[in-house]
Amino acid sequence: MGTTQRKEQRKMKLEKEIIRLTKLHQNKDKRELIQNINHVLRAQGIHLNRKVKWICKVTGSPEGTVYTWFTNARCRRENKIPLYALCQMALALRISVYEFFSADHFMEIAEKQKIDRRCKLYWHLRRNVAEDLWNGTHSENDTWQGQTLDIKREFLDELYLKMVNDQLN
Repeated sequence: MGTTQRKEQRKMKLEKEIIRLTKLHQNKDKRELIQNINHVLRAQGIHLNRKVKWICKVTGSPEGTVYTWFTNARCRRENKIPLYALCQMALALRISVYEFFSADHFMEIAEKQKIDRRCKLYWHLRRNVAEDLWNGTHSENDTWQGQTLDIKREFLDELYLKMVNDQLN
């Protein structure tokens, strides 16, 4: 395979990626996009009361324009945050632009749900399921008995949340 063919393949792959990103941007609801951006900015340590000024600085857009991007008013419903601004924000944060589009629903559900470590399901998982499951899937690391309390609790919490979500669905 020649270098021109490789260049053409890379170019086609890049074009497909741009088309995918454009379609994702078009199909994403403005309200969800704003929520995802706010969540990412908060996780990166940018306070929401300074968000507009930070975005103005990164994108070079005027404050009024940035405010219209983040309004949920009916008259501004179609005025989404442009893709170029999302890319500039992602570069400034040193993250993938796809993080603005992917709402990590499992983490949001985990944050909303309180883990009841005294309930029967959690007790059943801790006593009967967790050790066998850990030794079956993570045995290369160490056995269940060799794990610290924090690792056991994290594993049990994830298992509990999966079971609760499966029961709800």
